[in-house]
Amino acid sequence: TVPVAQNSNIFSAHTRPIATNQQCLAASSQDSFDKLNKVCNRKDSQELSRMINNKEAFILDKGTKIKVTDLKFGTVIGEVRSGALMFESVYVSREFVE
Repeated sequence: TVPVAQNSNIFSAHTRPIATNQQCLAASSQDSFDKLNKVCNRKDSQELSRMINNKEAFILDKGTKIKVTDLKFGTVIGEVRSGALMFESVYVSREFVE
């Protein structure tokens, strides 16, 4: 994860959307985000597919715009502002946004 001090543009993101810097996974809630991290660490593709099908997890394309609503340690919480997931609330690792 990129330290906050080196990624200070996230703080100005409350006034403008930030964007994903690569294709990445995001979750629909804090609980789903925690679960998604465990699933990825286990490389459990069946559970990942289930989470995506149940809209607990999403695949965000590179360049997906996100309006930040909150910041937590290592996590950006926001609302998608571009693409097919427009207006979806997401939790995404800070390392995947700029």
